[in-house]
Amino acid sequence: MAPTTEYPAADTTIDWSVITPLVEEKARQAAAHCAEQYGKQTLLDRDDLFQEALILCAGNAERVRGYLSAGEVNHLYVWLRGKIQDKARTEYQRASRSISYEVAVEAWSE
Repeated sequence: MAPTTEYPAADTTIDWSVITPLVEEKARQAAAHCAEQYGKQTLLDRDDLFQEALILCAGNAERVRGYLSAGEVNHLYVWLRGKIQDKARTEYQRASRSISYEVAVEAWSE
């Protein structure tokens, strides 16, 4: 079993210096994955999810640095994908519970 590395919880500071080309690449990959999975069912597109991933990285700079310094770049990708998947899933569930105006008017007029 591989050793686990504990990372500090997110702090309230935003550190954009953590956004390196490698971090940006992993954020793009995670956003692309989630856009493929949920993009057609939600209003979130790849660019929105990419921005969300960058904000997550900047808001969790210590965690991102921990992944990078430990050589766990794939763990960074998995963490990002999970976080933005949660957001996309929430948006999908919210959208699937709502109905369009036209459907509501039609149902009301019957």
